[in-house]
Amino acid sequence: EDLTLDETVARLRAFGPEYIGYTITTYLFFQTLDWIKAIKALVDVPTIVGGVHLSIYPKETLTHEAIDYAVTGEAEVSLPELLAALTRGRELSDIKGIAYRVGGPVAEGGRVHVTPNAPTVNVDDSPLPARHLIDNSLYYSFISKYRNFTCFITSRGCPYKCIFCEQGSKAFRARSPIGVVDELEMSYNEFGIREFDFFDSSFTIRKNRVIAICEEIQRRKLPIVWSARTRVDCISEDVLRAMRAAGCVRIYYGIESGNREILKVLKKSTSMEQIKEIVRLTRA
Repeated sequence: EDLTLDETVARLRAFGPEYIGYTITTYLFFQTLDWIKAIKALVDVPTIVGGVHLSIYPKETLTHEAIDYAVTGEAEVSLPELLAALTRGRELSDIKGIAYRVGGPVAEGGRVHVTPNAPTVNVDDSPLPARHLIDNSLYYSFISKYRNFTCFITSRGCPYKCIFCEQGSKAFRARSPIGVVDELEMSYNEFGIREFDFFDSSFTIRKNRVIAICEEIQRRKLPIVWSARTRVDCISEDVLRAMRAAGCVRIYYGIESGNREILKVLKKSTSMEQIKEIVRLTRA
């Protein structure tokens, strides 16, 4: 929405939040922190942060006094429990998957307490994104074709262990094909969304599931286009054909490098020959 800081603060004051939450990424940490500090100075309510960054650097993040609490993993269970405990004045140490300060600011002798990880989430039980709370016509990717546009998740985690990616530290859990297409259909019918960007780290890990999703999109005659991310060693001609027939217009391949030694260091189980063949097949 291109809101300025003043416009954001005005909207927050009108809404009257009890808490303000932010997603933090490592590469935008300090830019996000600037907003957190500026907003907290004008809307003085506790700040809760989440995101993958917090599973890696919870203690370091909470040395910043503008941040009060953190969710260190998936938030479906941890965040409601944290909010319930805060609003009812209950002990926080029993809540899994959070971090908070004990004894005041770290610079003044306080410490950061990180609780054990929360249980793994069943992705089919997770609520859908609250797309009704935003104007979906405002969103797009840098090469999307249509609006309305949305990002979309059909699975979490990854069985591969590339050294640069956090998803390999999480168990791979895939949503059911029917549940995926139900959300696609609802997004199209209720919010007019025509283009989707599937943000799974590797959409095609389970090929039969991908084909089932594609067949269900076709069966329902959904007039949508979509993109996906995957690896060249997780794709085949039958999957490519199914994806194309179901509206896939773009695949982002995690090729990473054209150098065999670098691929080996990154723990990518692909070869130069395989990369070339899959790119050729995809273009065809």
